[in-house]
Amino acid sequence: TPVPPPAMLTPFRPALRAALARRSFSLDTTKQPVHRVFRMLGKDVEVKRGELERAKRILVKVGGSVVARSDGGGVALARLANLVEQLAHLRQSGREVVLVSSGAVPTGDYVVRSVAKPTALPPIPSVPLAPLNTHLQDTQVTPDEELRRASAAGQSRLMSVYEFLFGVYDTTVAQLLISVPDLEYTKPRKQTVRTLEALMAQGIIPIVNENDAIGVEPADGDRSIDRDELAIVDNDSIAAVLATELRCDLAILLSEVDGVYEDPKNPTTIPMLNEEMLEADLLKFGEKKDGVKMGSKVKAAAYMMKRGVNVVIANGTVTRAARTILDVVKGKDCGTLFCK
Repeated sequence: TPVPPPAMLTPFRPALRAALARRSFSLDTTKQPVHRVFRMLGKDVEVKRGELERAKRILVKVGGSVVARSDGGGVALARLANLVEQLAHLRQSGREVVLVSSGAVPTGDYVVRSVAKPTALPPIPSVPLAPLNTHLQDTQVTPDEELRRASAAGQSRLMSVYEFLFGVYDTTVAQLLISVPDLEYTKPRKQTVRTLEALMAQGIIPIVNENDAIGVEPADGDRSIDRDELAIVDNDSIAAVLATELRCDLAILLSEVDGVYEDPKNPTTIPMLNEEMLEADLLKFGEKKDGVKMGSKVKAAAYMMKRGVNVVIANGTVTRAARTILDVVKGKDCGTLFCK
């Protein structure tokens, strides 16, 4: 790996020195590649990953890019079946599992597009009704209305797939649709947590999603969650709040990338990040959509990590032979681990 020029590391040296002062070794950052700095700082990655196998309560968040096909063809059935098999195994091994699942909107987009014109009425023994002119007409809708329509159509489709797949493994699931403003108030947030805990106590896997089908007005909240630290705006932030409130031992955020990269132009996965490294501001995110999304995930992961939840950001779109969730729990070198 080429060694970066010293100028690349100059802004980071004070924070790096402060972090290194608490370690038993020294590191000349002018002669080390950035990814090696990440590897040498902090605790032993293998030791920390080895502790993940003892996690009893686990939250898994899957992004829309994991749940839905990239070609707009609806649910990525084989990929979802793979994930469900792993989640069912976690549950059957005595662990408590919460699934936060995106994907209703891309699934619903496919459902809405595939609505065909009515065909001839099937034979009915009784006297049939005279058919009406039911030709579907395109109506002008706003982008927000399109999103809500797709979410409503996709949520039932996605949930039916989850229920069928989990049923193959004799695992019961339940659905919770959460309006984001509800989490900004202590009372409904605590009620949500109690419901999740009651379901898990019965061996049920709760499946949580943001209720995109209903437009809601922004809420001021009761300031129990600092918006500057975490704005509750999507399923990543919902997962962060729930994992913290549930006191999860581990949260796994699955997306279409292998983990956190040290730079958008250098796709080298950082094996571990701790609080000192994040404070050193070593990470760079692209300005495009993917970069913004990863920045949101890192912010959610940092929120959980500071409150004692170990977090791993990993790739959930890998081949069917891979077992990303189980690999993470087994402590294998997979994704980026956030830990104190």
